[in-house]
Amino acid sequence: MLEHLHRSLRRRNVYARGGGRWPDPRAKLPAEDRWENAQTTVPTALGLEAEPAAHLAELDGALHGAYHQVVAGLPTNSAVSVKKAS
Repeated sequence: MLEHLHRSLRRRNVYARGGGRWPDPRAKLPAEDRWENAQTTVPTALGLEAEPAAHLAELDGALHGAYHQVVAGLPTNSAVSVKKAS
């Protein structure tokens, strides 16, 4: 039991029931039947496509570009130092 609790704590998958500071974020999700009814209206209300593949590909490209921009700037950035782990 303690090992399971330790793994859950490391994954940040332990929530204080009724707690205001660290509540379970899944508790506010709609019930399965309500979600099935809302599945078509929620993406439209958020301005998203029903199928997320194109949007995720766009975000992936933006993240990839930002990553390469940061990597390219590291050698000239005096505020950053990279040290080898011992």
